[in-house]
Amino acid sequence: MILFVDTGSSNGDPASGYVNASTGSYGVIGIAASSNYIPVFWHNAVGDGHTSHPHVGDYAAIGGTATCLLNNGTPVNINGVLTGQNYSFSETNQLSGYFGTISYTGGTVSYCHELQVQLYKPNTVTAGNDTTAQGSDGSNYLGSANNGAITSSGVRYDAIPYKSTTSMCSTQNVDVLAYYDDDGNYSISTGDHYILLSNVSTSISTSHTINLNGSSTW
Repeated sequence: MILFVDTGSSNGDPASGYVNASTGSYGVIGIAASSNYIPVFWHNAVGDGHTSHPHVGDYAAIGGTATCLLNNGTPVNINGVLTGQNYSFSETNQLSGYFGTISYTGGTVSYCHELQVQLYKPNTVTAGNDTTAQGSDGSNYLGSANNGAITSSGVRYDAIPYKSTTSMCSTQNVDVLAYYDDDGNYSISTGDHYILLSNVSTSISTSHTINLNGSSTW
């Protein structure tokens, strides 16, 4: 699995491609020309098919660096058809994060009313205060599970702090904000059911079940 993360925006699903063998070719389409991207690639250890997001525990790498810091990657400029971008990696860097199963049955979960699991810097989110939980627009934001789109209840989520200045392959403390987007405005707001976990640790293998039924409202 390989995807290209736009260095100028974190909105929407990144363009991605798939390799179904240990050695093979890939082709990523749908990338806007004349922009810089950082290639990220990983092995889908969970084995859930062609998903466009990595899982906690997957072995991964970033183009141009041996570290697990996205900012250390080497950007690739896409300007038309680009070939010869060859990458390889091994079982060296394993992604740490916050993952498990998330459920909510108090409303319809869909593309218009998504579930969200967002990571922020530790001790920065205050319940009921929208300015502390601004998603990708906020300075304390570290990442969202499943590229910010969980459209079914009872499914697996994987939140990885890709915007952190700490390695994604190391444990670190984060605030975890999980919620149901009741009004469909793609951000947390008054009336949304939520769970806030402050200053908890990421890991490689610890699973966390989130059940929003009967949870507090923002």
